[in-house]
Amino acid sequence: IASSLDADIEDLCGRPLDGSPVPYVWLDATYVKCRRGGRVASTAVVTAIGCDAGGRGRVLGVDVVDTESYDSWLAFLRAIRSRGAAGVRLVVSDAHPGLVRALGEV
Repeated sequence: IASSLDADIEDLCGRPLDGSPVPYVWLDATYVKCRRGGRVASTAVVTAIGCDAGGRGRVLGVDVVDTESYDSWLAFLRAIRSRGAAGVRLVVSDAHPGLVRALGEV
């Protein structure tokens, strides 16, 4: 199951977003326990969900990062933007300082 999910996530996170306006974006992180190097560690799964002007939602990106840092959010947001996300007018998120700073730059 995991190997098929990995392929699906790669496809999802690698597909072009075609530059169509995505005026509304929701960003969040969920912490899950992951086994790494023989030990269990709390790991952040960051997600971006967009909604177009017609009300259709779609997943823009998913990534696994060690923590919700400025650097993690910046890399995640740049990857989404480089794939063609455009026309963002409103971002809904918590006020995590690293995320707020990264949003300001991207």
